[in-house]
Amino acid sequence: MKNNDRKFQIIKAADKRFARHGFHKTNMDEIARDIRIGKPTLYYYFESKDALYIEVIKWEFENYLESVNQIFSNDELTIPKRLEEYFLRKDNVRNDFKLIFEIIVQFISERTTEPETELLKEYL
Repeated sequence: MKNNDRKFQIIKAADKRFARHGFHKTNMDEIARDIRIGKPTLYYYFESKDALYIEVIKWEFENYLESVNQIFSNDELTIPKRLEEYFLRKDNVRNDFKLIFEIIVQFISERTTEPETELLKEYL
């Protein structure tokens, strides 16, 4: 398995854990156990749970933006249909991109951390 494959596998597993249990109730042992690797392997790729969390959020933002880009670059759809698809995508952020949704809610209520706020500024 390539390094990038392992890193991606970790990010996907962490995304599921963080989305299901939240940042504070998720620990590195659980993530490692989910993908059957040792905890030191997680720390080889990510210096801390915070660093992993930020990477997971970036990954979600990139996936969200890619899905929006696919909608607007789809020449087979009419402009009204593209807009309809976009608003459906936006409506589904709560379910499909749970961490992004959570950060937006926290931002609105002024509870985001500095790294989360910076990601919102960069991606939105």
